[in-house]
Amino acid sequence: MNTSYNLSNKFKVEGTLNYNHQFTPNIPDVVYGPNSVIYSMTLWTGADWNIDDMRDYWQPGKAGVQSKFAEYKRYHNPYFMSYEWLRGHYKNDVTGYAALTYKPIADFEAVLRTNITSYNVLRDEKMPYSAHPYGRELARGDYREDVRELFDNNIEALGKYNHKFGNIVVDAIAGLNARNFNYRSSFTTTDYLNVPGLYSFSNSLNVVRAYNYSSKMLVLSGYYTIGVELGKYLNLTTTGRVDKSSTLRPGKNSYFYPSVSAASVISDYV
Repeated sequence: MNTSYNLSNKFKVEGTLNYNHQFTPNIPDVVYGPNSVIYSMTLWTGADWNIDDMRDYWQPGKAGVQSKFAEYKRYHNPYFMSYEWLRGHYKNDVTGYAALTYKPIADFEAVLRTNITSYNVLRDEKMPYSAHPYGRELARGDYREDVRELFDNNIEALGKYNHKFGNIVVDAIAGLNARNFNYRSSFTTTDYLNVPGLYSFSNSLNVVRAYNYSSKMLVLSGYYTIGVELGKYLNLTTTGRVDKSSTLRPGKNSYFYPSVSAASVISDYV
């Protein structure tokens, strides 16, 4: 959605909102290793193998427990991997901004705006019995969930001024910004499964393993830029920005970086 509305000849509001949802029950793992279909098929199967012979991927009388393939040490039946070893991906993205603009005169404009970038994603893995990637040689299956969330918000207030004094043009911007960033993730996995085909943490053979991480940051900023055009002879520009970050040591968490430049196109007046 994208919208704007003139409240009056001096005030205007506008904003956008974008929502995206991704979902699939299975994303292939394309890596160098036994958990990749490409690895098993193109590196370790011969050209004389008939792909149709692989369609029946369970051993007789052992459906759900033991897959069928020509080799059982490191590689897997590609049909078994495609239909039983599933990696789900479910993600929501929200981005947008809102702004209020005030323009009392032609030479000056003030803007108050905010924007967000946010997502949450769940990835799960259903590893069946007889799958044996590196480190899981017992081949009793696993269930895993990887959850990640991000929220990034900027709130900004700025003023813009542009005016011509005879042959002198002044163009200036000054603003304040607050950035709030928050990220967290968690990863939970079984340690093998008790019952084949039951993908639940309560079905873990050994103690469930869980890990989590979080990160927060607040950055307060002020900035300016001033440009002066002296007719066709000289352009002067100066900028400056100061940031104060919560991720740095107190007392040493602010920093200022300025710039000054001058330019003259001599051929314009010689």
